[in-house]
Amino acid sequence: MQLAFADVRSAIQSRSAADSVAIREYAATLLAFVQTGDTAAAAQIGDGVICLSDSSDSWSWFDWPQRGEYANTTYFVTDREAAAQVKVELLSPAPTAVIIMSDGLEPLALNYASKVVHHEFAAPLVRRLRESNSIGEDHALSAALQTFLAQDRITSRVDDDLSIVMALRQL
Repeated sequence: MQLAFADVRSAIQSRSAADSVAIREYAATLLAFVQTGDTAAAAQIGDGVICLSDSSDSWSWFDWPQRGEYANTTYFVTDREAAAQVKVELLSPAPTAVIIMSDGLEPLALNYASKVVHHEFAAPLVRRLRESNSIGEDHALSAALQTFLAQDRITSRVDDDLSIVMALRQL
């Protein structure tokens, strides 16, 4: 995973040079999750969150959203010292459910005071995913999720992008 992050940074540097634009203009956080069999690996630099669940439906986070030195700052894969900020870990056994979210969904998914994942947010999402008969993307579920995230009760509580990816491990 460390090499993958280095490759991403290198690709961004190449694009930056080709466009004659400062690399800071391509600043991006990066969350990654790879699974094979009963083992998985996760990696993160910056904010956003990877939520993990086991077969008991309890939820945890891979790495608490990383904050920078100042308020409303974080670390980016494009930073000079990015390699020192990347957290990479093998997870064994692999989780049964994973939700990867951009920082816009953090206020809904996380309890900042107690540093826990809101079960009431994560569990219903995964329950709907478990009810799906689709392999790969479930377009009906994606549309329902898009409608859910567009509601005023959601958009009024967040001030950033609302990206989310969910996956289940077949047991």
